[in-house]
Amino acid sequence: MTYAEISIKKGGEWKMVTKVNGKEQYEYKGGTFENIDELAVPEEYTDHSFFIMI
Repeated sequence: MTYAEISIKKGGEWKMVTKVNGKEQYEYKGGTFENIDELAVPEEYTDHSFFIMI
């Protein structure tokens, strides 16, 4: 049996940031992580946006 928890941040906001390599992307700033049962990711989501914690 495998078990995993998934959490997302709530109470923050999406902000456009410029990374050190010059690329721009959205990151989720602020808020706190809350456990959830399922997830549909928003359009701004990338794999490095600090929105999901597994």
